[in-house]
Amino acid sequence: MVENEKLYTENDIMKILMHMTPENRIALLSMGFETLINIANNSESAQCALDNCDKYITMWQRAKEAITEFMEKQQEQTTENVIEDMVRIYKDLSREERLEFSKKLQDEENILNSLDMLKYSWGKLVNKFILLE
Repeated sequence: MVENEKLYTENDIMKILMHMTPENRIALLSMGFETLINIANNSESAQCALDNCDKYITMWQRAKEAITEFMEKQQEQTTENVIEDMVRIYKDLSREERLEFSKKLQDEENILNSLDMLKYSWGKLVNKFILLE
């Protein structure tokens, strides 16, 4: 960046701002007038401000991607998906670990759940016998 040969006064900066689009004028003034004076009169400050803008753009793009991914993952957390994940993990357990897991599940059961599981298991057993005939 070329070093400025003259120092820009507050009036000079205001004249330049008045010739800018309203959106850009507001964006620059949101940084604070002292910062703008520093940018106008110091090319290193101007370059630092540009570098910071690039950092913030990258940071906010990454944040947007992260929020989008989070929301997608949040939608994936249905009961059915959680159960599928648990079954996948269960299949990888050793026989002893499966037994321990089943014991803990049994401790959490109530009579209605136990009856539902008995009915389900009974149906599977009957269907196996029907297929054997």
